[in-house]
Amino acid sequence: MTSVIVLSWDQLHYTRDCIASIRAVTPEPHEIVIVDNGSRPEVAAWVQRAADIALLNSTNRGVAPALNQGAAASSGEILVFLNNDTRVPRGWLARLHEALAADDDVGLVAAATTAGTAIQRRRAAGEDVRAVHPFSDYVPAGVCYALRREVLHAAGGWRETGALVASEDYELCFTLWALGYRVLVDDRVLIDHVCEGTSGAKLEDWVATYTEA
Repeated sequence: MTSVIVLSWDQLHYTRDCIASIRAVTPEPHEIVIVDNGSRPEVAAWVQRAADIALLNSTNRGVAPALNQGAAASSGEILVFLNNDTRVPRGWLARLHEALAADDDVGLVAAATTAGTAIQRRRAAGEDVRAVHPFSDYVPAGVCYALRREVLHAAGGWRETGALVASEDYELCFTLWALGYRVLVDDRVLIDHVCEGTSGAKLEDWVATYTEA
């Protein structure tokens, strides 16, 4: 069982497309956990209908607390954290499983994306699974992360800094490196990503928020 954890904060058209893509091309056993961070009532109502597990927050708790909330409510031994402004390709989950199971020291597998950090951005899917140099400035953005539940537990979960959107992905990768795990990028899995589809629309100045974080 894999738990796919998605955050929602209005921008329903993105979340709807994301969930539809998962349902359409994911034959492997999975559950979809949607954590809604204080969306409008009609969006929260859709989330409750669409998710296998729906968690509805009255206000925006922030990215890291909501991701931890979703992980705690899920039942899978494999956790996939997926941005809502994405669409997944056919075969995505099987390939992530394969990369994750390659060795015990694999802590996290990030998918390649059509938009995001340079280290994972591609125009077309590739054929390689590659390791990111430990403590590199170029950390794969947390658009699609797959990891074992026990590894997330060893890392202490997502670091809750108090900001709505902070450096959760950097914090998690650096913690895993410090624990001796490898961080991989799977170029075979190319996620269609809008990039800042939610934060760009909902935050007054997402660039300033990210820069400060």
